[in-house]
Amino acid sequence: MTPENKHLADPFEVMDSVLRRGDAQRLGQRMHVSAQLIRNWCRPPETEEEYTSTGRPGPLQRLGEVIDYVIIEDGSSERAHPLGHHIARRLGGVFVPLPPACRCVDSEMLRHISAVLQETSAAVEKVRVAWCEETPRAFTCRETRETTAAIQEAMGALQAMMNWVREQADK
Repeated sequence: MTPENKHLADPFEVMDSVLRRGDAQRLGQRMHVSAQLIRNWCRPPETEEEYTSTGRPGPLQRLGEVIDYVIIEDGSSERAHPLGHHIARRLGGVFVPLPPACRCVDSEMLRHISAVLQETSAAVEKVRVAWCEETPRAFTCRETRETTAAIQEAMGALQAMMNWVREQADK
Protein backbone atom coordinates (compact mmCIF):
# COMPACT_ATOMS: atom_id res chain seq x y z
CA MET A 1 0.00 0.00 0.00
CA THR A 2 1.37 3.40 -0.94
CA PRO A 3 2.10 5.94 1.80
CA GLU A 4 -0.57 8.38 0.61
CA ASN A 5 -3.22 5.63 0.78
CA LYS A 6 -2.06 3.99 4.03
CA HIS A 7 -4.42 5.97 6.23
CA LEU A 8 -7.39 4.84 4.17
CA ALA A 9 -7.20 1.40 5.79
CA ASP A 10 -8.66 2.66 9.06
CA PRO A 11 -11.94 4.59 8.94
CA PHE A 12 -11.23 6.33 12.26
CA GLU A 13 -7.99 7.78 10.83
CA VAL A 14 -9.85 9.06 7.79
CA MET A 15 -12.47 10.71 10.01
CA ASP A 16 -9.75 12.20 12.19
CA SER A 17 -8.00 13.64 9.13
CA VAL A 18 -11.23 15.22 7.86
CA LEU A 19 -12.69 16.71 11.03
CA ARG A 20 -11.05 19.73 12.64
CA ARG A 21 -11.09 20.81 16.25
CA GLY A 22 -14.54 22.14 17.08
CA ASP A 23 -16.29 20.30 14.24
CA ALA A 24 -17.64 17.60 16.55
CA GLN A 25 -20.04 19.99 18.30
CA ARG A 26 -21.48 21.52 15.14
CA LEU A 27 -21.58 18.23 13.21
CA GLY A 28 -23.17 16.48 16.17
CA GLN A 29 -25.94 19.09 16.25
CA ARG A 30 -26.45 18.78 12.51
CA MET A 31 -26.63 14.97 12.69
CA HIS A 32 -28.61 14.90 15.98
CA VAL A 33 -25.93 12.92 17.81
CA SER A 34 -23.58 13.85 20.63
CA ALA A 35 -20.29 15.62 20.01
CA GLN A 36 -18.64 12.83 22.00
CA LEU A 37 -19.91 10.24 19.52
CA ILE A 38 -18.40 12.27 16.65
CA ARG A 39 -15.08 12.45 18.51
CA ASN A 40 -15.23 8.69 19.14
CA TRP A 41 -15.51 8.10 15.38
CA CYS A 42 -12.03 9.63 15.15
CA ARG A 43 -10.42 7.33 17.73
CA PRO A 44 -9.16 3.79 17.40
CA PRO A 45 -11.01 1.00 19.19
CA GLU A 46 -9.38 -0.37 22.34
CA THR A 47 -9.01 -3.68 20.54
CA GLU A 48 -9.46 -4.69 16.92
CA GLU A 49 -12.44 -6.89 17.82
CA GLU A 50 -14.34 -4.54 20.07
CA TYR A 51 -15.30 -0.91 20.27
CA THR A 52 -15.84 0.19 23.85
CA SER A 53 -15.26 3.49 25.60
CA THR A 54 -12.80 4.96 23.09
CA GLY A 55 -13.55 4.50 19.43
CA ARG A 56 -16.99 3.90 18.02
CA PRO A 57 -17.92 2.59 14.57
CA GLY A 58 -18.50 5.68 12.45
CA PRO A 59 -20.24 6.24 9.15
CA LEU A 60 -17.25 5.05 7.10
CA GLN A 61 -17.01 1.82 9.03
CA ARG A 62 -20.74 1.25 8.72
CA LEU A 63 -20.59 1.91 4.98
CA GLY A 64 -17.75 -0.61 4.83
CA GLU A 65 -20.04 -3.13 6.53
CA VAL A 66 -22.67 -2.57 3.82
CA ILE A 67 -20.04 -3.15 1.13
CA ASP A 68 -18.70 -6.25 2.91
CA TYR A 69 -22.27 -7.59 3.16
CA VAL A 70 -22.79 -7.18 -0.59
CA ILE A 71 -19.44 -8.85 -1.33
CA ILE A 72 -20.30 -11.80 0.92
CA GLU A 73 -23.80 -12.14 -0.57
CA ASP A 74 -22.81 -11.69 -4.23
CA GLY A 75 -19.14 -12.67 -4.31
CA SER A 76 -18.49 -9.27 -5.89
CA SER A 77 -18.73 -5.60 -4.95
CA GLU A 78 -20.52 -4.68 -8.18
CA ARG A 79 -23.96 -4.20 -6.57
CA ALA A 80 -22.38 -1.69 -4.15
CA HIS A 81 -20.83 0.42 -6.93
CA PRO A 82 -23.68 2.98 -6.77
CA LEU A 83 -22.34 3.88 -3.30
CA GLY A 84 -18.98 4.73 -4.84
CA HIS A 85 -20.64 6.73 -7.62
CA HIS A 86 -22.75 8.67 -5.10
CA ILE A 87 -19.83 9.54 -2.83
CA ALA A 88 -17.57 10.45 -5.76
CA ARG A 89 -20.23 12.77 -7.24
CA ARG A 90 -20.71 14.47 -3.84
CA LEU A 91 -16.95 15.08 -3.76
CA GLY A 92 -16.82 16.36 -7.33
CA GLY A 93 -15.05 13.28 -8.64
CA VAL A 94 -15.74 9.98 -10.31
CA PHE A 95 -15.79 6.38 -9.19
CA VAL A 96 -14.32 3.89 -11.61
CA PRO A 97 -14.12 0.24 -10.58
CA LEU A 98 -10.80 -1.34 -11.39
CA PRO A 99 -10.74 -4.13 -13.94
CA PRO A 100 -10.17 -7.63 -12.60
CA ALA A 101 -6.58 -8.18 -11.54
CA CYS A 102 -4.43 -9.14 -14.47
CA ARG A 103 -2.63 -12.42 -13.89
CA CYS A 104 -0.69 -12.16 -17.14
CA VAL A 105 2.90 -11.14 -17.60
CA ASP A 106 3.75 -7.45 -17.50
CA SER A 107 4.14 -7.04 -21.28
CA GLU A 108 0.70 -8.52 -21.94
CA MET A 109 -0.88 -6.30 -19.30
CA LEU A 110 0.67 -3.19 -20.82
CA ARG A 111 -0.37 -4.29 -24.33
CA HIS A 112 -3.95 -4.66 -23.07
CA ILE A 113 -3.91 -1.19 -21.50
CA SER A 114 -2.50 0.26 -24.72
CA ALA A 115 -5.31 -1.39 -26.70
CA VAL A 116 -7.93 -0.01 -24.30
CA LEU A 117 -6.52 3.49 -24.69
CA GLN A 118 -6.48 3.16 -28.48
CA GLU A 119 -10.14 2.09 -28.40
CA THR A 120 -10.89 5.07 -26.16
CA SER A 121 -9.11 7.39 -28.57
CA ALA A 122 -11.32 6.07 -31.36
CA ALA A 123 -14.39 6.63 -29.17
CA VAL A 124 -13.31 10.22 -28.47
CA GLU A 125 -12.90 10.83 -32.20
CA LYS A 126 -16.34 9.33 -32.83
CA VAL A 127 -17.83 11.69 -30.24
CA ARG A 128 -16.02 14.65 -31.80
CA VAL A 129 -17.42 13.83 -35.22
CA ALA A 130 -20.93 13.21 -33.87
CA TRP A 131 -20.95 16.33 -31.70
CA CYS A 132 -19.28 18.76 -34.08
CA GLU A 133 -20.07 17.51 -37.58
CA GLU A 134 -22.85 14.93 -37.95
CA THR A 135 -25.49 15.85 -35.38
CA PRO A 136 -24.15 19.05 -33.87
CA ARG A 137 -24.68 19.32 -30.15
CA ALA A 138 -26.58 16.02 -29.87
CA PHE A 139 -25.79 12.42 -28.97
CA THR A 140 -27.87 9.33 -29.48
CA CYS A 141 -28.49 7.04 -26.53
CA ARG A 142 -26.25 4.45 -28.17
CA GLU A 143 -23.38 6.95 -28.61
CA THR A 144 -23.72 8.01 -24.99
CA ARG A 145 -23.70 4.41 -23.75
CA GLU A 146 -20.75 3.33 -25.92
CA THR A 147 -18.67 6.40 -25.14
CA THR A 148 -19.34 6.18 -21.42
CA ALA A 149 -18.32 2.52 -21.39
CA ALA A 150 -15.11 3.26 -23.32
CA ILE A 151 -14.19 6.12 -20.99
CA GLN A 152 -14.84 4.05 -17.86
CA GLU A 153 -12.76 1.18 -19.24
CA ALA A 154 -9.91 3.59 -20.03
CA MET A 155 -10.01 5.17 -16.57
CA GLY A 156 -9.99 1.74 -14.96
CA ALA A 157 -7.08 0.63 -17.14
CA LEU A 158 -5.11 3.78 -16.33
CA GLN A 159 -5.76 3.38 -12.60
CA ALA A 160 -4.70 -0.28 -12.76
CA MET A 161 -1.54 0.75 -14.58
CA MET A 162 -0.79 3.45 -12.02
CA ASN A 163 -1.25 0.93 -9.20
CA TRP A 164 1.04 -1.54 -11.01
CA VAL A 165 3.73 1.11 -11.57
CA ARG A 166 3.62 2.03 -7.87
CA GLU A 167 3.88 -1.65 -6.90
CA GLN A 168 6.95 -2.03 -9.13
CA ALA A 169 8.55 1.06 -7.58
CA ASP A 170 7.93 -0.33 -4.08
CA LYS A 171 9.74 -3.61 -4.83
